[in-house]
Amino acid sequence: MVELGGRDAVPADVVVVCIGVVPATEWLGDSGLTLDNGVVCDDRLYAAGDIVSAGDIARWAWRHDGGEVLIRIEHWQVAAEAGVAAARNVIAGRADAPSFVPIPYFWADQYGIRFEVLGNPGGDDEVEVTAGSLDEGKFVALFGRAGRLRAVMAIGKPRQLMGFGPSCSPAAAGTRRWSTPGRSDATAGIRSRASLEPPPSGMRPAALEPP
Repeated sequence: MVELGGRDAVPADVVVVCIGVVPATEWLGDSGLTLDNGVVCDDRLYAAGDIVSAGDIARWAWRHDGGEVLIRIEHWQVAAEAGVAAARNVIAGRADAPSFVPIPYFWADQYGIRFEVLGNPGGDDEVEVTAGSLDEGKFVALFGRAGRLRAVMAIGKPRQLMGFGPSCSPAAAGTRRWSTPGRSDATAGIRSRASLEPPPSGMRPAALEPP
């Protein structure tokens, strides 16, 4: 039973609570910076003039899949990489600073099973399980759109994830391909699933190693 603020009660056998965060930008209200679900930045993490923003408060123009989208990612890996990138870009100067194009990554251990996602899956992506099975509860799934690999999710199979890192990199846009067996609308020139099989173990970058 869930008791609401208005004293109403809702019967329930199971309750799922989803807790997120709201960027603490109130103290920047009269700073002149653009605030919209975080501190809005360009693709180089510059918010205005010589001011950069990093961490999960930064909402930057992520250049990805041939386009650009404002995105704010709360995972610690991207936040840490943004801090390094922002510092380097301040030293380089706005004109010479490179775009910040990380490969988003997060992980969690849930009931003894490791859950990891590399890349940025979308709700309308096509999904293909390439290892394991949903019934088994341990699998690797590819997320793609328009013939391009966008993200990889691994549940209970951590060693098979990081080999996909180069294919999920924004720099690989236009070259990373996938195909779903049996798809009638398969695009000419799309490589077979086998070409996306990760290489042997040893490909996990130290920077992405969970603590």
